[in-house]
Amino acid sequence: MVNYHGWIKIAYSTDGENEDKLRGNVINTISSRVREIDADNRILVLKVLNGYFQVTLAGYTNHCSIDVDEAIGLFELIRDLAEGSYGLLYVWNDEDDNYYNQYRVLRLARVELKWFDDPFLSPCNPVIEE
Repeated sequence: MVNYHGWIKIAYSTDGENEDKLRGNVINTISSRVREIDADNRILVLKVLNGYFQVTLAGYTNHCSIDVDEAIGLFELIRDLAEGSYGLLYVWNDEDDNYYNQYRVLRLARVELKWFDDPFLSPCNPVIEE
């Protein structure tokens, strides 16, 4: 089983300048990609919350599949289009030989995507499961 949960705050820059540029091609491109992804068995939403654009995503799959690849791909797309964006994607793949008992966290910050070990819910057994 693989489960993932994440969010991204979309920002054009780290200093808050030029946020109006988001309303053009950047948000249109992200919105188009979100619409292209089949979201029948997952949560995938692009919303404006109090004037800020945010993507929320989550899902469960029986095996590592295109769902997880598309979630990571969305982080990569937003990184490439909006350098001030930041967010986290928690992934637990119990079929991964190296990380079967822990969440991994993909962090997007300042145009960098980097994987980290999760310190809060891992090791999954015994922290959250028996």
